[in-house]
Amino acid sequence: MSVWVPMRGEVVLDVFDLNRKKVDEILLGDNLLVAGFYTNLSHLVAGDSVGRYVDRMQFGTGSAAAQGTDSTLQVPITPIKTTLVDHPTATTTRFRSYLMETEGNGFPISEAGLLAVDDTLVARKIFAGQVKTSDYIFGFRWTISP
Repeated sequence: MSVWVPMRGEVVLDVFDLNRKKVDEILLGDNLLVAGFYTNLSHLVAGDSVGRYVDRMQFGTGSAAAQGTDSTLQVPITPIKTTLVDHPTATTTRFRSYLMETEGNGFPISEAGLLAVDDTLVARKIFAGQVKTSDYIFGFRWTISP
């Protein structure tokens, strides 16, 4: 008998206020793992890892609800950012990416995407827009776990 364990993702936004030297943590909540996630996962399990591993994020101003068929962000406004990756538990992977003080300014950042090395969207999260200015660094922590 096999047991299927669904995967889930959770996104946290850390807002680093450079003037006040303070960090506000905003739990953005669960994300939607889109079709690209499961396609990439099946290829990784089969040993076909070329272009399949997840290592980047992108941010935008879209507001349309995430759909399982999403293949891009609705309104991407930033370049694709590389991530830092760690494994806080044996079954959990955490990705971190940052919008530095010179990036994304003047826009209400309201969507984030987790992407594979070949730019395949694997997860998407929409949230209440957070206006980005040069007074802030936005740090996104994206955790995937069973």
